[in-house]
Amino acid sequence: MPDDAASTFDARKVFDQDYLYFYAPRLTDGRSEAEAQLIWKLLELEPGMETLDLACGQGWIANRLAARGCRVTGLDTVPLRRAPSVGG
Repeated sequence: MPDDAASTFDARKVFDQDYLYFYAPRLTDGRSEAEAQLIWKLLELEPGMETLDLACGQGWIANRLAARGCRVTGLDTVPLRRAPSVGG
């Protein structure tokens, strides 16, 4: 791997419409809720806590943590977004 591998990786080409086409069926509300519950439990989160979701993607987890009362900041480098459905 070249020394400047970080500069040659283009996340925008990886996480584009093709990514959503192939992975959207796996990004279900049930799975996202289960993952958010696991994160909530493992990190012992409580309402009002500040959380940072790096590489948050479409906010599947960040939105659920916010719905539980956390103050969430989500950050991602890829501009492609589709509004996630929370809870339904």
